[in-house]
Amino acid sequence: MPLVTNEMNIQSAFNKAGITELLPRDFNPQVMVQVQYPGSGDEVAMGNTLEIGKTQEVPRVMFIPTDDNTQYTLLLVDPDAPSKSDPKFGPYRHWVVGNIPGSTGLVETNTANELTPYMGPAPPPGSGPHRYIFLLYRQTREQHSFTPLNVQDRSKFSFSNFAQENQLELIGANFFYAERKE
Repeated sequence: MPLVTNEMNIQSAFNKAGITELLPRDFNPQVMVQVQYPGSGDEVAMGNTLEIGKTQEVPRVMFIPTDDNTQYTLLLVDPDAPSKSDPKFGPYRHWVVGNIPGSTGLVETNTANELTPYMGPAPPPGSGPHRYIFLLYRQTREQHSFTPLNVQDRSKFSFSNFAQENQLELIGANFFYAERKE
């Protein structure tokens, strides 16, 4: 029986959801990004579906750092804005936190820099399921000075350009689906 690794499971989930086309070709997951919404206790689990109302609070995000002395950056994006069939406003930037200390392995805005405040999923009615992707990057520089982001306009956020400009290396990801059926 062939050995199925955690990395293979992650890649399979990303392939099935069409996420690999959004990520760097050389992306090799090095850490598991664990996400839990505090009010409901719901966890993000590689493509599960969560209710919109249960995802409006800032989630608890944890990871085992590859290096305690390194800092990390977390993004949450929706590439399907306003819909997967017409993503003219995507990727939509829902959350950006930089300078996360590796010594904690926990994303907390009191010990890191929240560059874009958290905004919970709000897909338009009838737009179908949206993919909400958490991306964890290793920073190449400690206490990085990020260029300020326009908090008023979160649409068309090129997270790949953001990562390249800030010399960030993608090391982990997780995602869920949410849909407004009203």
